[in-house]
Amino acid sequence: MQTRMSRVEVIGPRWQYGRVLEELQSWGKLHIDDMFGEDGVPTRRMQLESREEEEKVSRKELQKLLTDLINLAPSQMQAGTLQKAKECTWMPLEEALSYTKNLLSELQPLLRRKKAIADELSVLKEYGLQVSILLPTLPQRFPRGWEFIGVIIRSEQKDVLIPLKNELEKITKSGCCILTTALKGGKMVAMVGFVKKYGEHVRELLQSKDINELQVPPDLKDMPLHEAFKVMDERLKKLPGEAEAVESEIRNFFQRHILTIRVLEIANLNRLSLLEVTNQFTQTRYTFLIQGWLPRNELKSLRKFISSRFNGNIVVNELQLPEGKEDRAPVKLKNPRPFTVFERLVSFFSLPQYGTVDPTPHMAFFFPLFFGFVMGDVGYGLVLAAMGGGLFAAFRRRHTLLADLGLITIVLGAVSAGFGAVYGEFFGVQPWFHPLIPSLARGHLHHENSKVVMNYLLLSLAFGVVQVVLGIILGIYNCIVTRHIRHALEGVAKLGVLAGAIILTGRLTHFLPLLFLYVGGGVLVASIPAWGLLGGGLALIEITALFTNILSYIRLMALGMASVAFAIIASSFKEQAGNPFVGLGIFIGTHTLNLLLHIFTPTIQALRLHYVEFFPKFFHPGGRPYEPFTKAERRQEVMTLLIAAVGFLLALFPDCLAYAQGTLETMEVPSLPEAAKPLGERNKALAAAIAVGIAALGTGFAQGKIGAAGVGSITEKPGLLPTILVLMVIPETLIILGFVIAIMILFR
Repeated sequence: MQTRMSRVEVIGPRWQYGRVLEELQSWGKLHIDDMFGEDGVPTRRMQLESREEEEKVSRKELQKLLTDLINLAPSQMQAGTLQKAKECTWMPLEEALSYTKNLLSELQPLLRRKKAIADELSVLKEYGLQVSILLPTLPQRFPRGWEFIGVIIRSEQKDVLIPLKNELEKITKSGCCILTTALKGGKMVAMVGFVKKYGEHVRELLQSKDINELQVPPDLKDMPLHEAFKVMDERLKKLPGEAEAVESEIRNFFQRHILTIRVLEIANLNRLSLLEVTNQFTQTRYTFLIQGWLPRNELKSLRKFISSRFNGNIVVNELQLPEGKEDRAPVKLKNPRPFTVFERLVSFFSLPQYGTVDPTPHMAFFFPLFFGFVMGDVGYGLVLAAMGGGLFAAFRRRHTLLADLGLITIVLGAVSAGFGAVYGEFFGVQPWFHPLIPSLARGHLHHENSKVVMNYLLLSLAFGVVQVVLGIILGIYNCIVTRHIRHALEGVAKLGVLAGAIILTGRLTHFLPLLFLYVGGGVLVASIPAWGLLGGGLALIEITALFTNILSYIRLMALGMASVAFAIIASSFKEQAGNPFVGLGIFIGTHTLNLLLHIFTPTIQALRLHYVEFFPKFFHPGGRPYEPFTKAERRQEVMTLLIAAVGFLLALFPDCLAYAQGTLETMEVPSLPEAAKPLGERNKALAAAIAVGIAALGTGFAQGKIGAAGVGSITEKPGLLPTILVLMVIPETLIILGFVIAIMILFR
């Protein structure tokens, strides 16, 4: 639901403007809006004085310095309360700038030292393997006048060792030695020792044999190799301790100053927001005018607050919304607490325009319903509910978002368990667990295969009809609210087309008497021309899209069949395992994998059905968020973007594979041995597999191309996500139609 908003105006003498603005900021419920010139009153914009302009520039500089300091703080110090920080004394602007610059000057040497240690450690680690291998092979005492160099001998060069040693002995007159150590992959590393005066000839020989000399860091290049290795070994041992010491100094630095830094940032942000918002207000010669929005039920509270602070010198007026300007009001969604998770999912798509239908309650109803319809297992549902309960208990006082996510998970688990009782599934099909509705026992395929599958298919289509019809009805309501009567009548025509088609289908399946053939035909004949007249000739193309939207809900049935097939396979593996412990391990592992897969897949597909099939029927995007003018506070919040991003990427191809997998697995009816199946039945199964398999490959290929381009586009312009999502699902029509054809082949 949307909160009703009021447009208000605060008027008072100009000399009290600064204090009024500070009080409104501390009250923290007024959404400031720039409506300069809209009321027809001869006003001009408020302007900052020259000293305030200078202060604004200085505070922006201070904010940049404070942000840099906070970003440099260790992550564990960026969380926590600000109660102690608020007790710190506020300091003047110049003193705050000087204090912050001094802190950065004090911190910079530590940061440079930390970076130098990290760089040195990174370089030395590249030589760490060589040092650890070669250093133990070096002699304890080196002959005077000798030099050692390290070389790498590749596996194909092993045969050159003996000839190489012979040639070295000739060059150095037997003043040489070779110490070798084997490495993984057939390589060898060797230390070549020789009399120093023959160094140039030895290196020429190694180059002629295409044998590479080991290199050392540039700052150790002038040292003999054995001494350089010893220095590197010592540094590799000391550097981690030095890095930890610098980290400790940095932590101590922030422990001393972090609270002051944070309170400075909050105070600076508050003052900076006051300075930046000034140009959104207007003034006359003697008065100031502040306009904005607030929830209607807060209007009395604002008047009482202003009256108590200014003894009636400041006036608060409620303004009438201009004709056609209702959508200027900001949007504040207000739903029961567990539904706030769905508010975030709606906001991720877009906020609805002010005054139009909020899809959050509808999403909160249908999303668990679709999820449970697919998951449909008592055991899985209880596991989900337990996970949600643990999440809620752990975060109910510390993190509202995660606590709400826990509540929703409990609901999803309960709905899944309810559908599981209907289907008769408890970690798959168990002989002792009987379904409440046998005609929907999707896992008990060996009883009435075609009837169960068709009932499950019809139920998924019924969900599609209900949600599409609801979407059209909500769209009619939105059109009436926004005074688009022509579009409202077009929505009525859509309902007529859909109703006529459903009535005719009921008659053609002999579910309705002959009279309804004329009723359905008459409704259809009247509605199609009306739709074309109201929406234009091209609008009739949407007729196919309307029925494709409904067919799209078949994905719920396909994913559900894939889930139960996976669970049946897990149970059969357990029965076939000879060792009970091995069987139990296979059972738990397979069911865990199935549970994880079917937590993500129904979530993705339920969101897709809402965003693509349901929302476009009524949703009016483009609402502005309600952002009250308030004091700054640093908040850290865990967001679901990664899950959404991962879900978006998972939707590129595996969903198509799931449809094919679900169909093929459901075709394996264990009522007859393979050899005893009639040739016609096997041909039907093959034809159905071809219909789904080729459609899935085509859909996957198209989605792969669109998805790759879409991810790149979203990286540049995140606002394109809804458009890319729509483009992503267009090819899924292929797999849906392929699945429908497979069902028609199998159960004709």
